[in-house]
Amino acid sequence: MAGKVKTPKRKRPPKKLPFWTRFKRLLRYRLIIPIRRSYHAPPFAARGVAIGLFWGLAPLVGLQIVLVLGTWFVLKAFPKLSFSLVLGIAWTWISNAFTTIPMLYVYYVTGQVLFGQWDRISGYEAFTDLVTPIVEAEFSRILDVLYEVAVKELGVSILVGSLPWMFGCAWGGYWLAMRVARRYRERRLAKLRERAAALASMRAPSPV
Repeated sequence: MAGKVKTPKRKRPPKKLPFWTRFKRLLRYRLIIPIRRSYHAPPFAARGVAIGLFWGLAPLVGLQIVLVLGTWFVLKAFPKLSFSLVLGIAWTWISNAFTTIPMLYVYYVTGQVLFGQWDRISGYEAFTDLVTPIVEAEFSRILDVLYEVAVKELGVSILVGSLPWMFGCAWGGYWLAMRVARRYRERRLAKLRERAAALASMRAPSPV
């Protein structure tokens, strides 16, 4: 009697991780891992993070990477100010399709507060209706749309309100990146010393 043919069991699809778990993992691989893998001096990597955050938080939708490239071309002539272009571009990702409009609204509110115009702060929905054309505009029309929004008296508040966030987050990013880069570099050097010591002990002549 012929044996029964076993049908292969179907593998269950991997369980989908929660959104925040996937989001944190994405942030880690896109923003933290490049700092740890950088073989340059910690200040070089930290400056890249700071420049990326500075321009990434700028209220110039679609122009952040261009501004990072321009800054890199200018500062590469000054070795003490040069930075990691890879990290600079990576950290502009802080501004994306999910964060752009909330960030612009925070800038707008900050600007209105700085100008003392508490009673002229628009609601989030009304603000979204005005700035959505910026986010959805084609690259060739970004400047035209920005001008239209500026004429509607939002541009100045957004620009002024963005400055404290740009400078503050750039400084904070530099400080945190220095800590991460230095810590990982110390671990890397410690591992290299351990390997060198192990090799030296293996090559050392055994006592007669």
